[in-house]
Order: sequence, then structure tokens, then C-alpha cells
Amino acid sequence: PITGTTTENIEQVRHFIDDYPYITVEDIQEQTDLSHGNVKRMITDHLKPQKITARYIPKDLTDPQRAERVRLSKHNLGKFQQGIWHLCDVITGDESWFRHKQIDRKISSKAWVGGGDAPPTVVRGNRPHAHQDVSDYLESEGLTIIPHPANSPDLPPCDFWLFDLIKDNLTDQYDSESIHDAVIDFMNSLNRDEQKTVEKWTERMQLCVDNNGDYFEHLMK
Repeated sequence: PITGTTTENIEQVRHFIDDYPYITVEDIQEQTDLSHGNVKRMITDHLKPQKITARYIPKDLTDPQRAERVRLSKHNLGKFQQGIWHLCDVITGDESWFRHKQIDRKISSKAWVGGGDAPPTVVRGNRPHAHQDVSDYLESEGLTIIPHPANSPDLPPCDFWLFDLIKDNLTDQYDSESIHDAVIDFMNSLNRDEQKTVEKWTERMQLCVDNNGDYFEHLMK
């Protein structure tokens, strides 16, 4: 009942969200004995936090790393703005793990945050890498390699869009061959509107510059 939406209950829900940002509506319902509808109403109508996916980042950025992110973003933006490079000519690629069982989906790492606040981050210790054979092959084919700053999962299209999209749409698979076929089938099913997401790349470069090289995904609209 709506009568359950009292100041006391709203504050109770607020404390749960503040103390446990990854808590779900169902968890709050179980802990408080409030109805699902009441909990959801308090969150959406009164507390108004956003549910944002935690972003895995390689590390806390240093000043030189921020400066390099700004430098390369400005460089790449300039090439596109001057017409030297065109988004329609870009081939993007990277590597990622695809598991037979679809565990640890992105939704499980969503957390409540206040409006305008940055998403929670999980720091990784991975070091940036690039296989020299790949670079040599691309250069031998006359392809220009667009420079990309290290420690920047918020900038390349594969990281900020494609890999998550594929994994969110995969079902459990029997073996590596079936995973391969499922990924190829999904890639072939992408429509033009979804492909336009890559155009947000230049928007992200500009946000990186405007945000002085810091991670910026909490500023995305």
C-alpha cells in the first residue's frame, strides 16, 4: 500500500542503498518487509538514485597518463575533424574472453549512485599490451594504426560498446566452436542504428579532453 511510503521507511531504504550500493530492490524488500512496489516507488519517486554499471579500470590514472589521454584524444579528433580520417573507414578490433557459461553478466555489477555522481570502479592490474605481429601485418597492408592511450577502456569502441553488447546477448554454449558461431551470428545481425554507436567515439574523445584526461563515463548522457 502507498501508506507504506513514510519518511521513516524512505530513510530506511536510503540507508540500505548508502551502505550497500549493489543491493537490489528484491534484497531491500526481503530485509525490510516492505512490498516490492513500495520499495521501487521510494527509490524512483523520492530518493531518485541511478543504477549504473561499475566500470572496470586498469588503475588510478597518474598525471602523465591523463596528459597522454588528452594528447592522443586531441590528435585523433583533429584527424577526423580535418577529414583526414573518416569513421566509416575505421576497423576496430581487440580481444576478450567469451565463456561457455554466461556468468558474471554486466547487470550484476550495477550499483546505485546519486545523480551526477561517478560510477563505482573496480581497479584491475592488467598491463596494456599489443602483439607486434598484428601491428606488422596492419602496416604491411598499408593500414594506418590510430594511436590509443594506455589504461583507457572508456575510449575504444570494442571496450565501451561492442564486447558488452555481444556478451549480454549470448546464451550458454557447448564448446568453442558454438561460441564462435554465436558471436558471428550476432555480429551479422547488427543493424545500422546499433552500428552508429561507434560514432560516439569522437564524443568520448572530446569528453576526455574536456575532463582533463580523467575517466568520464559518468558524464555521458
